[in-house]
Amino acid sequence: AAVAGAPSAPASLRVAAVRAVGAVCAAAPARDAALRLVPPLAALVEAPAAAATGPLREAAMDTLAALAVQLGTEFAPFIPRLHHAKTRQGIRHTRYDAAIARIHAGEPRDGAGAGAMGTGNSDSGEYAMRNDDDDDDDDDEAAPLPRLIFDIDAVRRASSTAGLATEGDWAEWMRDLSIVLLRESTSPLLRECSPVAEVHNPLALELFNAAFAALWDSFEESNRIALLRDIESALKSPTIPHHVLQALLDLAEFMEFEDCQWFTLQTREIAGLAQQCHSYAKALHHQEREFVNSAGQNATDLVSVLSALQMPESARGVLVALHPPARRAAGAPPASKFAQEAAAGSATAAADAPEGALRNPRLYELSHRWRHALAGYEAEYAQFSEDQRRVNPHPVLENMHAQLRCLAALGEWDLVAERGSACLAEHGAENARARGDAQKELADVALPTAEALAALGRVDECQRAASFLRGEPAAFFDALFAARTGDVQSARAAVARCRELLGRDVSAQLQEGYRRAYDSVVRAQQLAEIEEAAESLAVIAAQVAAPGAGSMVPFVPGARASIALGAPTSPLPRASAAVSGSFAAAAASAAASAIDAGGQGSGGARKRPQLDQAVLERWTSRLYGVEYRVSHWHRIMCVRAMLGAAPAAAPSAWLRLASLSRKNGRLDAARRILAAVVRGTKGGDDAAASGVLAISSDEAQVLLNRVDPGRDDPELVFAVAKLQWVEGRADDALGSLRELRARASDGSFWARVHARAGAWRSEVGARSEEVLEAYRAAVSANPESLKAWRALANAQFAFATAAADEEAGVGSGAGGDGSGSPSATGADLFGGGGSKRGSVGRSRNSGGGSGIAVAAARAAIQRRMADVSPSRADQTSESATGNSAVVAAIQAYFRAISLSNADALQDALRLLTLWFRFGADPDADAALSEGFASTPVGVWLLVVPQIIARLHTPVPAIRRLIFELLCRIGSEHPQALVFPLTVASKSASPTRSEMASRVLEQLRRSTPSLVEQSSMVADELIRVAVLWPEMWHDGLEEASRLYFAEKNPEGMLEELAPLHRALERGPESVSERAWAQECGSELNEAQLWCDRYRHTRDRSHLNQAWDLYYKVFRRAAARVQSITTVDLECASPRLMAARDLDLAVPGTYSGAGETVRIGSFERTLGVFSSKQRPRKLRIVGSDGKRHHFILKGHEDLRQDERVMQLFGLVNRLLATHHRTGRLDLSIVRYEVIPLSPVSGLLGWAPDSDTLHDVIKDYRKARNVPVNIEHRLMLSFAPQFDNLPAIGKVEVFLHSLNNTSGEDLRNVMWMQSR
Repeated sequence: AAVAGAPSAPASLRVAAVRAVGAVCAAAPARDAALRLVPPLAALVEAPAAAATGPLREAAMDTLAALAVQLGTEFAPFIPRLHHAKTRQGIRHTRYDAAIARIHAGEPRDGAGAGAMGTGNSDSGEYAMRNDDDDDDDDDEAAPLPRLIFDIDAVRRASSTAGLATEGDWAEWMRDLSIVLLRESTSPLLRECSPVAEVHNPLALELFNAAFAALWDSFEESNRIALLRDIESALKSPTIPHHVLQALLDLAEFMEFEDCQWFTLQTREIAGLAQQCHSYAKALHHQEREFVNSAGQNATDLVSVLSALQMPESARGVLVALHPPARRAAGAPPASKFAQEAAAGSATAAADAPEGALRNPRLYELSHRWRHALAGYEAEYAQFSEDQRRVNPHPVLENMHAQLRCLAALGEWDLVAERGSACLAEHGAENARARGDAQKELADVALPTAEALAALGRVDECQRAASFLRGEPAAFFDALFAARTGDVQSARAAVARCRELLGRDVSAQLQEGYRRAYDSVVRAQQLAEIEEAAESLAVIAAQVAAPGAGSMVPFVPGARASIALGAPTSPLPRASAAVSGSFAAAAASAAASAIDAGGQGSGGARKRPQLDQAVLERWTSRLYGVEYRVSHWHRIMCVRAMLGAAPAAAPSAWLRLASLSRKNGRLDAARRILAAVVRGTKGGDDAAASGVLAISSDEAQVLLNRVDPGRDDPELVFAVAKLQWVEGRADDALGSLRELRARASDGSFWARVHARAGAWRSEVGARSEEVLEAYRAAVSANPESLKAWRALANAQFAFATAAADEEAGVGSGAGGDGSGSPSATGADLFGGGGSKRGSVGRSRNSGGGSGIAVAAARAAIQRRMADVSPSRADQTSESATGNSAVVAAIQAYFRAISLSNADALQDALRLLTLWFRFGADPDADAALSEGFASTPVGVWLLVVPQIIARLHTPVPAIRRLIFELLCRIGSEHPQALVFPLTVASKSASPTRSEMASRVLEQLRRSTPSLVEQSSMVADELIRVAVLWPEMWHDGLEEASRLYFAEKNPEGMLEELAPLHRALERGPESVSERAWAQECGSELNEAQLWCDRYRHTRDRSHLNQAWDLYYKVFRRAAARVQSITTVDLECASPRLMAARDLDLAVPGTYSGAGETVRIGSFERTLGVFSSKQRPRKLRIVGSDGKRHHFILKGHEDLRQDERVMQLFGLVNRLLATHHRTGRLDLSIVRYEVIPLSPVSGLLGWAPDSDTLHDVIKDYRKARNVPVNIEHRLMLSFAPQFDNLPAIGKVEVFLHSLNNTSGEDLRNVMWMQSR
């Protein structure tokens, strides 16, 4: 309709759009859409002849006639307007007039509106006109559409790939095939879209898959085979462009989703084609299937795809599956050992590598186990003879390329340059014929070689290696070398060529996510910086060039210096770039003269000009937006160094790169980068500006040894000290920090220095007071540093708890030397839930800080402080008393909690551990009282379950503080306490119940309605969670086990007593009254028999009772099986009547933002068919949304609540760790709201299904029995239950061997569309 009403659109397109809209509405009636279409069509009828041609107005009238037939009397409001337009324009339309006459006569609407488009003025002759006299009594039901005829020969002609060679040919083939498929489609909807698709190609491509699938179902087998042969021919064509290949791969995926029976291209071929166009997600699916079908024969291809998708963990999993012995070698051997072996050319690496690495080192490379892979490749390379290297260089070059990849990943750039240069010299010069035959392999070897030489600052050799490159890497180095000379035009041309080549891959990568395309994005940033540098250097060169310095020979993009790395010059691999070695040398000399303005070159006296400072500042700020990964930073900094960005100009970026290299085990690279910074800051020459690693390892060590911690730049000294620590030179590192700290002042940097000193002192076993002194200095330097306060608190925590454990004989615990790595038992952090699962941990600490524990801690701390030297007596006065460490830890944790925003859970849990363990001490109690008073109350919402779990503590001081804290929380955040306190008030522990009731009374004074509503909602939800038939069914089942199996009549009576008490209280809902009327008399009589047994101890009375109980049990079992839904009106009329409560929707209150309150409860609750029969509850909130929950009975959810807290901590650790933070790893969490010790609510996980449901739906759709495995087991062994364990295993294996076991995998694949 929008196209039809656009005056600028071609007339033919507007007519086709109107007819397509009419056909679509006729074939698939939709009232709302039809009503929206009438006004724009009426506007076309009203338009003058200049704006609406005759064919367009005629098509509009055809469509309006069809809509009038379809809408019937609903079309009446538009009749006056259209009548006026027809009269003014002189339009006559027979079918429209007939439709209007039927509307005026009050005849029912015609559901088969398609008939109006079938004859008369319509060109769509494929539709049959409906006879108005047929089926008058069924006008509301659309007549079935007839089967459309298609021309198979037209489809065959369009699918033929003969003669296709260029990219334009393939694009035309794709367009023609799409249009023919639409034109010949057996679907009326698709066929009517063909006129629009002919003039709007994107629509044809969008509907290509659907049109192909529609025709495929109508083809005979012979036609399918012929069409499939054409598609396979297209896929295998060497000239097919990537976008056409991507479209055909999408078609293959679409047909697989449609569960097509005949579209069965070879899995291995599709995977290879998907990799060819960089669609690795598609390739992964097919490679996994091939891996299963071929028993792991394609493991290398699978691991390659996983590596391309940046899934190294999955790649290692494949490796372990193939080589189980490799499990023992999951971690790589020490880097230093392998570095020594590589440098010395030793063969012992091959002996130490796993057998699998020697057989297939590619697998180990793809799984990022670089040392093992390198050993395997070196072992392979040693087996090549001289004749093999000369006659058939292809495998030799491929092996060398693999070695260079491994060395580059390990940061061994010197070895990369050495081996790569030697290989290029051997195969690129001495054997010109081999060089011509193996251009691709030579280019593969040349790329890491050129990158290594660039990093090492060996520019001339880098140019020689770059002469072997092809494609995008060649264009990139063209741009880089042109920018070095300041040749702006050549640099721009090379950059444009590189971007064009790069863009071909980026589109496919972006379809699979930004992360997949991130390497290309980094390359694009490098190209932008090359352009900026070229312009900047050209300006500088013009300013500093001396008169008469000589004419400049411009750099020619694409030219290659064919100097053969020590051999005579030879022809270049590309004819278009045939430049002699002498010309290349002249160009290099001219470039040097232009930049160095008088002859710096390789050994001149003058310094090369630096880039503009504004450019460097822009680069530095841009760099900090790059992903914090050493490979990305190394590539960017290498290009910047080649362009003249010296370390002295941007030392912070170089120090960050050194830090990244150090953290990733590239210690030699870190050493050399820091040495470059040292040379630049000390005013030496800037030769390092040619390359990130331009300084040799020996020279780097000499420069680093000259660093003076007392005078040099503090950040540089700190970086050098961290490198010394990693290298194992702890004394040197600590000495450097000692001298550096002597210069300390205030600020965040000095806080980091002091904190690092404390951590290192702890690791070397220094005295606890020395460790604490460093952390105190950190918080003194920056009182607002969260990390410093947290480190101090952790150290004090470890010191205090370890001393107390040692004195009490528990063990050293968290490290008596204040290691700063405090540990706490599960009961300390997540215990106190009232479940049996935490009882052991709580038994030790349930006293909450007894006087014995505090005295033990004080004695131990006093003995440790006695060892402090007299020179530190003044500094240790605060720690001289026994409880000072505990008090200091408490105060530090409170400070850390006040500084943290949303990351206070771990600190709060550790503080609670100190509170419940040492809270009986008066000093600790005073510190806690002061801290709670000064800390925002909202922080403690995170640990409300742990606080309430300690309500029963026997220590009065702790109990008093708990009461005061809960009252403070309740005064500001009552919504966060009402449900937890309601649960605690029903506890079996009298102390806990009493304390919870006292807090609830305080809440009731300020918010009485909220407390009453929470109590009512909790009680009623418990009632709905377990109905009386279910309660009696489960209770009788357990009582039967106790009485008949365990011979425990007292246990039986104790189990049944609560059920009888509930029955005595009387029913409160319709469903309870129905149960009482049905079974109340039998149950009351059975209770009388039980009472007689209590007086007489006569077992016959219990037998009489069980005769009655058994009848009730059978009725309850039948009732339970019939419960599929719960009607809230019958089960809980109070909940049904609840409206607009003050109570927040469970699990939504966070203390921030607007509170979402309960609006109402939906009437019907679904019942799951699992063992505990949970309900699906829907609550309508005040925000207008439905909040979904699972209401569970018979389960204690308090421990689940703690587990969700633990998952939150795990997620935080995964997100903040430098290795796992970029993997997007997290555990999905949901809300857990306990309502009682045996029931509660779970937050509903949206867009999720149970495994049983998805497999059931998948099998039902394919007419496969849902319990096929169980049926196979019973058919193989009818007496399965009587078999021994080994027999049951055999039957189970039989069922597995006779089923595919791929249902879940197929379901996941089908749902990924």
